Amino acid sequence: MTYIIAEPSSSADFQHGPIAIIEQGFPVFTILPAGLMSDEVYKLSYKLREERNAELIVISNRMEALDIATSPIPMPRSIPEWISPIPFIVPAQLFVYHPTIEKGYDTDHPRGLKKITNTR
Repeated sequence: MTYIIAEPSSSADFQHGPIAIIEQGFPVFTILPAGLMSDEVYKLSYKLREERNAELIVISNRMEALDIATSPIPMPRSIPEWISPIPFIVPAQLFVYHPTIEKGYDTDHPRGLKKITNTR
C-alpha cells in the first residue's frame, strides 16, 4: 500500500542471498515470537545489528530481541506460539497503514489492483 518494495524471507533463506544487501541503516523488519524458531531468528537479528548495523524493527514477546531492536514493538508474553501469526501481524499491518495514509494514498483502492476477478 505504501509502494515501498519489501521481500519476506525465512531466516534460513535470508542468509543465502538477501543478507548481501544489508548495510548500515538498512531497515529490516523482524517478527520474532517466542517459540521453536525464535533462537534462530534472534541469532540472525543479532548478527544483522552487530555486523551490518541494520536498522532493526522487531515485533517480539522476547525481551532480549526487543533489546537489540532500533525500533522495538513489544507483544504480550502470554501469546501461545501456535496463534502468534495472527496477533503478531497486526503491528506490521499498522506499520504499513500509517505511512500509506501519511503519503495520501487510498488504502481501500490501491492503484492497479482490482478486488474483483472475472473468471470466464
